[in-house]
Amino acid sequence: MNPIAHACNSDGHRVSEAGTCLTPSFPSECILLKGGPVKIILPLLLGIATLPATTFAQELPSSGPGATPVEPEGLDLGRSLLVSEAVQGGATDVAQPAGEPVALTEAGDASRRGRWRVAPHFRAKGTYDDNIFIQSKIKVADYIGTLEPGIALGFWDSNEARERFLERRRSAALIEHDDGSFVVADYTAMLLGFAKTTSQNSLDHDGTLDAQWQFQKLTLGASLHAEAKSETNTDVGARVRRKTVTAAFTASYQISDKTRFGFAIHHRTNEPENYLRTVEWSGEGSLDYAISPNTRFGFGFTAGRVQVERSADQTFQRALARMDYSLSEKVAVEFRGGVEFRQSGGRVGDQTNPVFDLRADWTPAPGTRIGLEATRHVEPSWERPDQDYTLTGVALSFRQTIRGGLHFSVEGGYHVAEYSRTLPGEARTDRYFFVRPALLYNFATWGNAGVTFEHRRNESDRSSSSFRNNQISVEIGVTY
Repeated sequence: MNPIAHACNSDGHRVSEAGTCLTPSFPSECILLKGGPVKIILPLLLGIATLPATTFAQELPSSGPGATPVEPEGLDLGRSLLVSEAVQGGATDVAQPAGEPVALTEAGDASRRGRWRVAPHFRAKGTYDDNIFIQSKIKVADYIGTLEPGIALGFWDSNEARERFLERRRSAALIEHDDGSFVVADYTAMLLGFAKTTSQNSLDHDGTLDAQWQFQKLTLGASLHAEAKSETNTDVGARVRRKTVTAAFTASYQISDKTRFGFAIHHRTNEPENYLRTVEWSGEGSLDYAISPNTRFGFGFTAGRVQVERSADQTFQRALARMDYSLSEKVAVEFRGGVEFRQSGGRVGDQTNPVFDLRADWTPAPGTRIGLEATRHVEPSWERPDQDYTLTGVALSFRQTIRGGLHFSVEGGYHVAEYSRTLPGEARTDRYFFVRPALLYNFATWGNAGVTFEHRRNESDRSSSSFRNNQISVEIGVTY
């Protein structure tokens, strides 16, 4: 359920989004992050060419506001091969960090690339931020320059499968298309330079690898997402350097034309520097029944364990109902909801909470898209051992093609983070709001430019966690 980058295609549709904004203060003078996800990503990218030529594919995840590892909003790649997934890793922001792009450009003509697809990409961005440490009283303003070179690679077992994947849109039929077997990988380096607060300069990394093996009735998938980033986080109320690795293995078996069984194993390791490290494992099973090509219902059960540094381990179980519905290509709704039972040997104690994720998309006319996302889930605090928070949030988005390659979008959201009471006087509730209008111009199939303004604020029972923040960004990006 993964912070957000997003992209627009020529119809003004979002390509990818990362659901969480993390932006807080950090005293370290270290500029380069060493080891961590870089040691994982680079060998994977270099080793792709040695993988068997007929055994790879993927089913991309989606994300909701503040969802944990992500499900960010419909990850519709369109003609772009760039893969960007938000991994919240305990984040409580739903807006984008200053160091991430507003949009990624479309790729060129895919028909001339055969089964392989290699897409180098580059983005340059300038941001003015009036409160880079999201502080309530002493605000520090700065100019931030960001350079983001990267490369995306993909391989399909047939030209037809590659074309179906690159051109895929949300379909009226919810039964999966036979996209064959393929692998998709993307790596981006992010160089952040601060004009005044040079101690915050950093070299960040973001890499993904997704693969799928498809047989007649059985589909197997695997994914890996590794990040090393510097960003703000409302939980700790400061700028934080973090390393996060998420991985998943999925399997689904089509029992009949209408019935499907699914199984998945998920893992996440989150290491915010100078804060609490968490490691989470979970497994889930589900059974879905398609009552029509456009409507599917199902039930699922999840069990997992969370290890929190300097705190007692937590176990949890979730019983979930599932529903997917689409009306032609104009309306699509996805819902997962139920109850979570969480146990802890520490002061947090046992908890029972309703949890859900909802995503809805409406395309009332060509060039117009309206989206709704809502979520409720439980996360351990980065800052305090033996303390969790329940995040309930909603976000709305509107995108409109104005003319030619010019697009307007506006997004806004609100969430409430309710912290568990551990000791007298420690109860805390945060109320967070953001709004983000943007203009994007696709000046070519290989390039675009945009300008974005964002206002966000947090009202907290803990006065030091309250803040107001404004950012304005100008950027340009190209993809071969």
